[in-house]
Formats: sequence, structure tokens, C-alpha cells
Amino acid sequence: MSKPFVWQEPFVQSKDTTEYELLSDKHITVTELDGEEVIKVAPEALTLLAQQAFYEASFFLRTAHLKQIASILHDPQASSNDKYVALQLLRNAEVSAKGVLPNCQDTGTATIVASKGQHVWTGRRRCRSPEQRRVHHFPGK
Repeated sequence: MSKPFVWQEPFVQSKDTTEYELLSDKHITVTELDGEEVIKVAPEALTLLAQQAFYEASFFLRTAHLKQIASILHDPQASSNDKYVALQLLRNAEVSAKGVLPNCQDTGTATIVASKGQHVWTGRRRCRSPEQRRVHHFPGK
């Protein structure tokens, strides 16, 4: 006899402790439709968000991540190789924080993933056409 199926959350999320930053309060409005609040996001807001997200992801590590890496240097169970790698990661973070060379210096690749719910309207039915897409280069601020 097989065990009965019991459904469970596939990815249980812990408390979000991420520090968020307000980029702008422009280009976003809240309206009501059929008694439900709908957030309307102008395309300009998405462009600003994408530009900032790629810049931040390319050149900076979060403070909490840097602290985790730095803690390896003081961990009595860390090997000399662990400490060497952690130190190199911190040095790389210092170089990339100047906004010239990205964290991933060999490819310079950052991946940003975004999603929205049904109560968020962006005014677009689909992504821009290939002719409208551009490659952005983000010099330091």
C-alpha cells in the first residue's frame, strides 16, 4: 500500500530581510477597478528599474553577502584556501565597487529576473520588439 499524497509548499520562504531602496516615486499610480486596487506602472519606471538593477548587480554585492564572505576570514574551521578565496572575493568586490570593472570581470554578465501580479499593470502587452531593444552600458554614477 502506498502512502497517501500530502501537498506541501515546494519552496518555503523565510522572512525577507533585504534592505530595499526607493528609486523614484514617479511613474507609478494606484487606481481602483471593480473594488480592487491596481498599481499602474509607466514604462519609464521599468526602464529606470532595469537600468539601476543591472548596474547594482554588475558592480555591487549586498552588505549582508559581504559580511558573510568576511566572516570566513575569522572562522576557525576555515582552511587557508577558504580564507584565500574569501579575501580574493572581497578584493574583487572592492575593485568592482568603483563602477568600472564588474564583479564578473571575465564576462561582465548580470541576470535580472522580474515578475508581476495581476494587479500590476505596465501598459505593455509584450516586450519591446528586437528593433527597439538596446544594449545599455552603465558608467559609474
